[in-house]
Amino acid sequence: MKAIFVLLMMFVFGNIAWAQNVDDDTNVGNNQVPTGERVQKEPIREKVDGIYDKTHVYNRTPVSYVHLREADVMWSKTVWRRIDLREKINHPLHFPNLGDLTSETTQGNWLSFWDVLYSALDSTERNPNPLMIYTDQWCNIPQYFSEFKGKLGTKKKMPQFDDDGVIIGEIEIVDPYKKSDFLALDIKEMWFFDKQRSVLDVRIIAIEPLFYVEDPTAALAEKFRSDEDESMDEDLVDKLFMGAGWLYFSEIRPVLASNDAFNVFNTAERRSYEDFFWKRMFSSFVLREENIYNNREINQFLLNGLDQVLESDRITNEIRKFEHDMWDF
Repeated sequence: MKAIFVLLMMFVFGNIAWAQNVDDDTNVGNNQVPTGERVQKEPIREKVDGIYDKTHVYNRTPVSYVHLREADVMWSKTVWRRIDLREKINHPLHFPNLGDLTSETTQGNWLSFWDVLYSALDSTERNPNPLMIYTDQWCNIPQYFSEFKGKLGTKKKMPQFDDDGVIIGEIEIVDPYKKSDFLALDIKEMWFFDKQRSVLDVRIIAIEPLFYVEDPTAALAEKFRSDEDESMDEDLVDKLFMGAGWLYFSEIRPVLASNDAFNVFNTAERRSYEDFFWKRMFSSFVLREENIYNNREINQFLLNGLDQVLESDRITNEIRKFEHDMWDF
């Protein structure tokens, strides 16, 4: 009799323990899920990134431009500049730089500048009206998002082997760029003197992100290809800045104004990416100015690096001196 009672109690307590383990594995919040089904956990709130809700920047709109008439512009000059993101002052536009270009990398609720641009161009449920990216600086011929995405990697040909290890052909793969390869921005801007307000002003027209990657030309790939020596020095491979397309700055300003940029001095001071460009809080150098020679770049007629730097400074000083000379009586 005692043996039957002991067996009965073991059976009852065993069922209770098994049911408790099943409940622990299948309960998520207050929802019940079928036994054995894998649960994809969803976030229940925004990322906790402080002791108060940061909503000021997300509700901001860009600062409106002052109305400008053609008759009020008595002088203007178009210049192309390059913002090198490797400079310390430009780091807020570069970091965080982990992962591929197509994967979102966040640091809390703060998005990198590239993620802000890419999310604005990609059509998702959160972004039903994506912005356009254009083929050139004139911003009149848009390109498909698939074309743009295809430029975010290097197409390479790899040998294809059969089961016996014999080469039977080649396959083409796309090696995606990394966020760490996003190292520069080209901006096209116009400096002008507004006689109605008696000020020298500047407005950015277009912007292009640049990636510092290996030269994708087939000739260069063949030049450094070596079947005998597989331990090829990476420093021997030429790298250059490659662009994926131009963005019309007036179109992306609302997106930049509603996204927070990192303030290295005071994180409580809310600063958007639009503020970063509006207040000229970046370092850059002149690539070229509008000229009669097909708008050629400085490096096309000056080969020495020092001469290129001096010519870039000359163009910058020429713009500064124009406003000073306006008040020289």
